[in-house]
Amino acid sequence: MLMCDVDTLKKLQDDKNITIIDQYGKETEDKKEAENNLDLAEESLSLIELLILPGSSLIGRTLKQLRQNPFNNAIPIAIKKRRNIRNTRERLIRKNIQKISLKPGDRLLVEVNKKNIRSLEEIENVVILREHDSKTIASPRKKILSSAILLVVIGLAASGILSILVSAITGVALLLLFRCLELSDVYHRINWEIIFLLAGMIPLGVAMSNTGADTWISGFLLHFLQDHSHIFSIGSIFLITMLLSSVISNNATAIIMTPIAIAVALGLDLSMKPFILAVLFGANFSFFTPIGYQTNTLIYGMGFYKFKHFIVIGGVLSIILWIVGTWMLSTMV
Repeated sequence: MLMCDVDTLKKLQDDKNITIIDQYGKETEDKKEAENNLDLAEESLSLIELLILPGSSLIGRTLKQLRQNPFNNAIPIAIKKRRNIRNTRERLIRKNIQKISLKPGDRLLVEVNKKNIRSLEEIENVVILREHDSKTIASPRKKILSSAILLVVIGLAASGILSILVSAITGVALLLLFRCLELSDVYHRINWEIIFLLAGMIPLGVAMSNTGADTWISGFLLHFLQDHSHIFSIGSIFLITMLLSSVISNNATAIIMTPIAIAVALGLDLSMKPFILAVLFGANFSFFTPIGYQTNTLIYGMGFYKFKHFIVIGGVLSIILWIVGTWMLSTMV
């Protein structure tokens, strides 16, 4: 009996020197028949990871009970317990794994025929997280070629010959050209929810500009900062930009705050450069929410993080960068 992650399980299935016993503990006597069954299983079966939500009918059922009564033609393979940072003892296995029951937030790995995957979507309060594809072994030529293309992309962007965007698109085009990457696989692996989330933040910045909210903010700041020192003024622009970037994208924040920073600098008769740089750094130093900056959103979607983790850890980091950045920019006035 083994405990392992999905990637290791797939490697074990690919190992010719290991025989996988089926989920009910019975090993096929005929070796040739077992090999044929394994080949058919690899072609028609798929591993699906399910997230158990509150109110699900599967809550409270053990792995043994789920295997005795398979649901929607899916055979349960394993349970991954929800991570509990406060109570580490709960994460330790202290009893028979067959008796571990499902709770909200747990993940259930099931094996199902590819034709029946859609039937899993009909289960209430259960979300299909992802489908684990069989591991494809790439040829050494493709590995070397992919590494070389990666170095070319980094070199073009670092040298300034091409922008980061153009360099990345060029790298993807080369990967597709040399068949190191399949276009269908690219579409399958893109997290479209993140793309639409980021795209939806841009209209918020446009709306603030169209309604005159940015002009109102600049007038208010100019009146508020008129009798304060330059370091306080730069720090205020820096902090406001960071707070704004925590709820909308950094690009939209820069579009909104740059004319405001320029107007404040001119109104205070100070150099515009440190104020513009304060907007630049503030728009990219917002780490205390997972929705403002694209990288935060990607990490939040892929990891086991909560909103409070960004507020605590990212908040401390943002405050340190705000203090250091404000002090350094004030020396440029």
